[in-house]
Amino acid sequence: MLGAVISSTSNADNFKTTTDTSKLYQTIDCFGASDAWSGAFIGKWEKARDDAARMLFSQKFDDCGNPEGIGLTMWRFNMGGGTFEQGEASQIQPKKQRRVESFIGKDGKLDFTKASGQQYLMKKAKEYGCTDFVLFSNTPPVQMTRNGLGFSTTPNTANLQDDKYDDFAEYMVSIAEYFTKQGYNIAFISPCNEPQVSWTKTYQEGTGWNNSEIKRIAVELDKALTKRGLDNTKIMISESGRMQCLYNIEEAVKIRVDTINEKFKNELKIDETEIPGKQIQAFFDPKSPHYVGDLKHMPKIIAGHEYRSDFTVDHIVNIRKPVPAEAAKYGVKFWQTEWVFVPQYDGVKTNDIMDPNNYDHMDIAIWMARVIHGDFTIANAHSWQYWKAMEMYKTGGPALVDGYPINNGDVEGGGAVEGTKILWGMGNYSFFIRPGYTRIDLTGAEDLRKVFGSAYISPDKKRIVQVYVNPTYKKHTVSAKVKNWGNIKKVQVFRTDQRNDLANTYADEKSTEITITPRSITTVVIDKE
Repeated sequence: MLGAVISSTSNADNFKTTTDTSKLYQTIDCFGASDAWSGAFIGKWEKARDDAARMLFSQKFDDCGNPEGIGLTMWRFNMGGGTFEQGEASQIQPKKQRRVESFIGKDGKLDFTKASGQQYLMKKAKEYGCTDFVLFSNTPPVQMTRNGLGFSTTPNTANLQDDKYDDFAEYMVSIAEYFTKQGYNIAFISPCNEPQVSWTKTYQEGTGWNNSEIKRIAVELDKALTKRGLDNTKIMISESGRMQCLYNIEEAVKIRVDTINEKFKNELKIDETEIPGKQIQAFFDPKSPHYVGDLKHMPKIIAGHEYRSDFTVDHIVNIRKPVPAEAAKYGVKFWQTEWVFVPQYDGVKTNDIMDPNNYDHMDIAIWMARVIHGDFTIANAHSWQYWKAMEMYKTGGPALVDGYPINNGDVEGGGAVEGTKILWGMGNYSFFIRPGYTRIDLTGAEDLRKVFGSAYISPDKKRIVQVYVNPTYKKHTVSAKVKNWGNIKKVQVFRTDQRNDLANTYADEKSTEITITPRSITTVVIDKE
């Protein structure tokens, strides 16, 4: 619950926190990001691609004791629909940047020489120690769609030919089998992206899905995975477009209506038994006609995105509150699998939100940290994943790594990259909170408008990681008490703010009196003897 910051009486800028190792919450499974869309191009840029990979995946420290990267442990690979090969005929805009290759060659057979930029980044991720990979699809290959395009013109059904469900499943599983044989742990195949969205607009690949269609492709995927013996690869379902769609139907209906191209408005029909709302219940309630919880390759995980679920602080809190109870009711874990700051806030004017026309990347990093904190401490998320790891020209929302093409902006001609404050701010969590860490109780820093913090303990119980976020313009000092643990051996502090990028501040190694600088994200690593 939100509450006032606990402050000392002597100095309003000082406060105390208590971390109790005996009060345990959810285990954190992974942190991740996606190669869509610019990874297809940046992955071909000499040197720049290696710089990007180091920043995204390295788990090492440099000679000054600063993390080289943010240590992602899950990488999302975009199985494109083949709109890149269609060129202008694909109708996808902006040109090239959101058109994606498929693995289907001109002869109709699989061609794994394609998507070479994406494959290069995938290889580097594995070399740096990234352990898990997700193959996700925004649209079936254009050879299998109803209209031969990578977006929908049939607003009431999936853009997949009725007799191609098994073919689409075999296609995705063939890709998983190929990468598995190359030594990658393909942890998940995700066939349905934001199924509530109509996807009848031409700004990217996409298709809407109805509940019965989602179940149908999940069943076909399960069959194909079983046939190929890919026991370690699971199905991710179903990447809801907004968190609210996990537990209510109204938001799903609203999305389907709001996102449809005007020329298809008269054709749209809403069937609330089919619209992808109340997704936890729809897919994991044994009484539901769309139940898939008994499939061999279906884990008890529900995946969701967070667009338009973070307008204000109150929005962050209230939208996330219903998630834990709904997930627990059906015995599933919630994974947050996609967030990026989208400066489209419907004219919402409060003191909570930055001006979408006047922000910098530190503003976004702090806002992202609010979302991460809310997802872990309110929604009980077990995973947190960013949307676009890389972007060029800063189009379509800020990315972790910004790419700058050379040769008159030719995205295929090479370029340079640099990490953003968003990258390093995410690293305050992802670099230190490793798979298997468990969130533990932290009190005294719970106000999302002041300083707020959360804490996590390692599987061997020898390390605690605290992350504090200060969105204010005032410096604070925290006295961090740890209960039910032992004697402290060493304390380290790492900071991202306007001057520092996940920098080791070389604090007093025995003291838990920590300075929290203005507009900063600060990680405190505490090891015991």
